[in-house]
Formats: sequence, C-alpha cells, structure tokens
Amino acid sequence: MPENDDFELPQTRGGMWLRLMILVVGVGAALTFGQFVELPHIPLCGMKALTGYPCPGCGMTRAVVNLGGLNLAASWHFHPLGVIVMGALAATGLGAVTGLITGRDPVWRLFAAKGHILMVLFVTALFVIWIVRVFVVPEWSPDPIPGG
Repeated sequence: MPENDDFELPQTRGGMWLRLMILVVGVGAALTFGQFVELPHIPLCGMKALTGYPCPGCGMTRAVVNLGGLNLAASWHFHPLGVIVMGALAATGLGAVTGLITGRDPVWRLFAAKGHILMVLFVTALFVIWIVRVFVVPEWSPDPIPGG
C-alpha cells in the first residue's frame, strides 16, 4: 500500500452497481419479510445453544425484519442496533447511486477513511448492549436467559 495520504480505494462502476443491488435486495427483502412473513421462533445462535446466553448479535435479523415492517418497538426490543444496520445498508446504496451519477461515492470514501473507527464503535456498542441485556436487564434479551 502506498504511503501517500491521498491513497483511495478504487471506486469502479461495477462496485457501485453491486452496492446498489445490495440496497435493492436487502431493503426489499426486509420490507417484504416485514410485511408478509412472520419469522418462526427457531434458535439459530450457536452461542445460545451452547451456553444458554445469547450472542451480542442475537435478535439482529428480527430487528431488521421488524424495521422493514415499520414495527419500531419490536425492532428495538430485538436489537437496538438494527437501525444502524439498516441505515448503513441504505447509505451504501444511496452512496452507490450518487457515485453512478457523479463518479464519486461519498459513502465509499467515508468507509475507506473512517471505516475502522466506525467498526470499533459498532462492535463496542454490540458488547455494551450485550452486557446490559444479559447481566443488567435480562428481560430485554430477545430470547429468555437462564435465571433472568
């Protein structure tokens, strides 16, 4: 990797189209599932199956699907970071549209420059929420916690 401070990851039209498809498919699927499909209660979390405790991301899929169904209270209950995930997904697609129009994707540039900081903040938030849900307010967990 060059030592140049102006180094930037390439922003190809193909990459922008791919990010746009992520927006269309991801948000479209969330809206469809949120409106027409009820998720069955099937435990899919390996950590929950092994320890009885949910993992830091437990409830995220259900949170995103409930956002798609415009059920904000249920989304918040399942995982408060579902809003961040949907926002990042939407920003990725909107940045791609901007990039296709202008030739420069501002969201891609932001993630290239600050993505590591954003990921550290997101992972930190995941673990703080997990600690609160498992040890402080277990009734906030998306699934029952032993002794909670």
